[in-house]
Amino acid sequence: MDVKGDQVVLRMAGGNASTTFEKLSAPDQTFVREWCRQNGRPDPSIAAGPSAWPDKVVVTAADMPVKTISEDIKARQCVYQSGVFQFTTQMKLAPSVLKEVARDFEEVRLLISRMPWGWQPKPPAGQSFFEARIFETVKDYNLAGGQEATGGSTQNHVILTYAERIGLKKVGQGLAKDPASRNSNILVALVAREAIGDMNAYLQPWVSMGIEMFLEHLIFRGSVISMAQPPERALKEYLKNQLKYTTQFTPQITDIANYVRKPWSELRNDGPEIRSKNQFNSLLLFYYFAYLDGDGKGTRLNQYFRAVAQEATKWRAYSDARKSGGSAVPYPGPQQPIEELRKAFMEILIEGRTDNELSAEIVAKFKANGIKVN
Repeated sequence: MDVKGDQVVLRMAGGNASTTFEKLSAPDQTFVREWCRQNGRPDPSIAAGPSAWPDKVVVTAADMPVKTISEDIKARQCVYQSGVFQFTTQMKLAPSVLKEVARDFEEVRLLISRMPWGWQPKPPAGQSFFEARIFETVKDYNLAGGQEATGGSTQNHVILTYAERIGLKKVGQGLAKDPASRNSNILVALVAREAIGDMNAYLQPWVSMGIEMFLEHLIFRGSVISMAQPPERALKEYLKNQLKYTTQFTPQITDIANYVRKPWSELRNDGPEIRSKNQFNSLLLFYYFAYLDGDGKGTRLNQYFRAVAQEATKWRAYSDARKSGGSAVPYPGPQQPIEELRKAFMEILIEGRTDNELSAEIVAKFKANGIKVN
């Protein structure tokens, strides 16, 4: 009759009764999974999965393997590899510098792989590596198609950035770490975007932007990365700093709550100011669902991500097999329109709450943590 979390509701002779998905026979589990797929419900095994955020993700630069593929100073093209990442630069990178850059990339990939979602980051289909291009100057970056007035962007699954933005400076014919640099964590957001990969197609706008903002501004603030405890202090510092520049970054509950269900189609033509405000609201929403919603452990949010990861993994396997000319992976079946899938997944997170109910909860939980939402 229905599936609620990991509970399967059955019609019995004496009325409806519930049992856990795990107690069903293998054929019945298969039947229930198919019923859920046809009725826009998440796989019930998702609700029973782990919810703990990853703790102590540490990558040491000295341990990063690096390999020089080619160095052509005249052509301004040097290629290096480390793990699953390939870097193309316009100037030479000393091994010690390359190790530090590669370490930052690997920390993000490792963190995403340890999220309780069952998702393993992979380079895009047909590629052996995640690719990044590091330009000498912002002018070079813009000429190559880097997004104007940004420190980094992605283009056809390639990360683009420039030396100064990631804390490097020109020394002779190469690039070295600049100890005076106060570079931002822009790479964190870009690497996270590529590590999440095929999942992005199924995420609501605020989720996609929110996790990038959350990692960039609140989590990656030192050499040891952890999400086990709420980064409350970092959030308050971020809000304080934003309010120095403009009052548009005052938390507004009407903006935040309305943004939960807003589709990508309503955001395509937003200008820079609206885009910045959307990113701000996305960060607040992600923090709320990760640490304040429900049991305060991010349970609903992780169930949502597990459902998305399951769908994305299924279609990634099929797509990869098709592109490689193989046919071993069966066709996953007809897919709902992408907007409908996003809405169905979002219901896992909202769990029947109205906008007013959700708004009241957000205001109350933030207030309890010393953050005023108007």
